[in-house]
Amino acid sequence: MAIHPDKFENGDFDLWLGSFERCAIANGWGETQKLHKLPAYLTGTAAEYFALLTAPERETYVSLISSLRRVLIPNVYGEYYYNQFYSQNLLP
Repeated sequence: MAIHPDKFENGDFDLWLGSFERCAIANGWGETQKLHKLPAYLTGTAAEYFALLTAPERETYVSLISSLRRVLIPNVYGEYYYNQFYSQNLLP
């Protein structure tokens, strides 16, 4: 019996990606299978962004995830994550 992640339309992409990765491990999906299966779990705006990606951006799982992060994680989150990282480095 396969375990499937929820569909993703918007929200915290990295959180959803963690769920997708756990399902992939449980199902024994390799990089190629993840590359082909991930788009099936995108809906709405996320699916529209996927449709706009170029062939090189869709070529490998790593490039796909990198490209999707660039469009699905707003700069606000990037600033938040940077500030969290920076504050952790200031701790003794």
